[in-house]
Amino acid sequence: MNFFKLDKAWMGAILAIVFPLLGYLFLSQLSDVLRGWVLPSYAGFSFKFMMVMSVCCNLLPFAVARKQRRDYQMQGIVGVTLALALCYFAYMIWKGWA
Repeated sequence: MNFFKLDKAWMGAILAIVFPLLGYLFLSQLSDVLRGWVLPSYAGFSFKFMMVMSVCCNLLPFAVARKQRRDYQMQGIVGVTLALALCYFAYMIWKGWA
């Protein structure tokens, strides 16, 4: 049995936690490369942009789960994505960036 083919909500939750982390790490590394080598006067991606794009990285596992008709996995992905978005929104309000 393939681990990634499980149609369980907890599997979707795990994927919904891992993909934004990978997206944020990718964007931060890309920002450092652009700032250091390609465009020396570039300030880099803003924190708000990287956070929104990292939450949007959950569209990829959601689309795959929808295509393969894994309904419980989609429930886990949507639940964790909503929680991440609400936490990010609360952080923005707390910092006064909204």
